[in-house]
Amino acid sequence: MRKILGIATVALVGSMVPAFAGITSLNPGSNNSGSNNSGSNNSGSSNSGGSNSNTATITRTFLFPAVGLGQTEFARIAVVNIAKATAKGTAAACTGSISFTNDQGSPVGAVTSFKNLATGHIAHGDVAGLTPSNPSSVRNEYQGSVEVTMTAGSSAPCSLLLTLEVYDMTGPTRAVITSVIEEPLEVEPISAGRH
Repeated sequence: MRKILGIATVALVGSMVPAFAGITSLNPGSNNSGSNNSGSNNSGSSNSGGSNSNTATITRTFLFPAVGLGQTEFARIAVVNIAKATAKGTAAACTGSISFTNDQGSPVGAVTSFKNLATGHIAHGDVAGLTPSNPSSVRNEYQGSVEVTMTAGSSAPCSLLLTLEVYDMTGPTRAVITSVIEEPLEVEPISAGRH
């Protein structure tokens, strides 16, 4: 049985943020034989075989540019769901997480999860410039990311506006970054030539 995974997107601040996802069967009369395809960090699908339940999830990762923080500075990623309810009344809801890595690509700070983030609601995650593992360092580099997880077949709209703020420990914001890129998908090449 062949399935098509459809993903609608909305362009926001130089990035593409998924609005909804769904699986459409190309052969509705056949029995699902079960599959598990998780060939990349950015998408995966699974079907428990024998039933028509579509339990595939899609995870999209959005990366901010690296930012340097001094000992008295913090970085905050804020996400706000700007999607409205559907015409049929389905409330907007986004699920995902906010995290940071250091200059070695290792996770730092706590991962901040958000679930069913409604229209107009904001979630945020922070990281401090001063690192306990290297207290003598005057400046440290970090990269922030946001993962958005969606269930195929869900009709709940999700459209996130993403910002990274650098602020001083006394509170004033020093910089705001709104440019993000989507982490590239891993795609297996398909041969179209002769064998």
